Amino acid sequence: MKENRKYQLLNVTLDDSVYFSAYVVVDDEWNGFALPYFTLEQGKCLCDYLNAVQNDEWEVVNLTDGIIATPIVSKSEAYSFIQNFPNKFKEQGYYVTASGEKIKPENIKLEIHPAESEHEKSKAVYDEASDAFIIQELLEEDEIEPVKYSVEDISVAGKTIHVYPIGTGSWIWSVATRLN
Repeated sequence: MKENRKYQLLNVTLDDSVYFSAYVVVDDEWNGFALPYFTLEQGKCLCDYLNAVQNDEWEVVNLTDGIIATPIVSKSEAYSFIQNFPNKFKEQGYYVTASGEKIKPENIKLEIHPAESEHEKSKAVYDEASDAFIIQELLEEDEIEPVKYSVEDISVAGKTIHVYPIGTGSWIWSVATRLN
């Protein structure tokens, strides 16, 4: 267990477009960047995102109904679907939810999410046998190698939490807004 370190649950990002919750080391950094540690669930979300970016596989989720609104599509197709969604209901003037409620289509909440995929080109996977995340990373000029991020234990408020240091001390993680 990492002794004498304090952790805080925060949002972190690589590029200010997508945020992931992680336990971040307080009052320490690597070359000015955050040191995040991800739970298994958080790590799997990160892998889904990395694979979606790699494979350009996304889906639109209808948050109003809690359903997937599209099959797996490219990111540009997902944005196009959201932009054109209200036009699909222009003639009737409303969208009927799964519960039968009639709502103006512009009030339907839609989000783009990484598609869950077992795609051959997966760049990031969780290996249950070794309890580690394995991520294909560009290490040297045009050389891609698997990097293994094994489970570690940290202590937060006296509780032991199993975490994975994905990209900790090597990726340019930044802290975003604090989780409530």
